[in-house]
Amino acid sequence: MKKVGIITLICSFTLLLCACTNIAKDAGAEENIQNKSTASENTEETSASYKVSWQGELFDSDRAPAGFYDSLNTLVWMAYRGGDIIAEDLLADEDAYIAESIQVLEGSDEVEHDVWVRIVQEAVEPESGSIGQSAHKDYIFYRQGEDAYIGIQSAENNELWTVIKMDDYGDWLEKEIRIYIRMTTGL
Repeated sequence: MKKVGIITLICSFTLLLCACTNIAKDAGAEENIQNKSTASENTEETSASYKVSWQGELFDSDRAPAGFYDSLNTLVWMAYRGGDIIAEDLLADEDAYIAESIQVLEGSDEVEHDVWVRIVQEAVEPESGSIGQSAHKDYIFYRQGEDAYIGIQSAENNELWTVIKMDDYGDWLEKEIRIYIRMTTGL
């Protein structure tokens, strides 16, 4: 009688273990499908174009490799929490990088600055709960020395920018742009 009870208990435990494993696999598969769906939705939402100055050449694209837009937005997120705001309501022509990117948008193909990227986009509202962020249009990211700078264009007035300095992020920004160039051009 004890043997039957023990065998029944082992069989029940084995069946329970198998059922839990299958449920976990199904939940993981469902989560992957949801993540892929979310990723494709995010791709559709980012209708931005990219103007990039790299080693004296200009690159222009309506698409970016996976993660490029997110990486730069993460830098913006970090900048609002730990960067130094060096200028608010800065006129576009008061910053050489912003002025150069405007000339590129207007059709110029001459650049003096080696490392910058401008994300051209429609006005973007900040996510709910965002700290310090306000509605904005374009971003420009550039390197000066060891530091990265982020220019954030006002959504209300295209001529006004906020510039935030991120100490020691110049190398990181240059590497991100180098990866972008490699992924989009094969260089």
